[in-house]
Amino acid sequence: MIIITILLYGLIAGLVTGLGAVISISIKNITNKILSISLGFASGIMIGISALSLIPTSLDMSNSIICIAGFAAGALFLFLVDISMPHIHKVEADLSNYAKMGVFYRARNHTA
Repeated sequence: MIIITILLYGLIAGLVTGLGAVISISIKNITNKILSISLGFASGIMIGISALSLIPTSLDMSNSIICIAGFAAGALFLFLVDISMPHIHKVEADLSNYAKMGVFYRARNHTA
């Protein structure tokens, strides 16, 4: 029964991801406002998942020191990836260059 639940959740996640791709492909002109809302929404979802699901589950499985250590290790890893990978900040590029970093922009160009 647990395997069916896992498969069902995976299917739902895949369908919602596909729906998001269809929505982003259907947007003809990507403005700063649309891009900002999309990025803010995605970051809010990620923070919500972390705070409401992952951290409480970690605390249930072990103690707070291990949870904090894992959180710190993840933050350090992301920091190291950020400083070691080349990237463009929005203030350094125009909208078209910034939007090209998104998969939805490339996918839309391939369908046109």
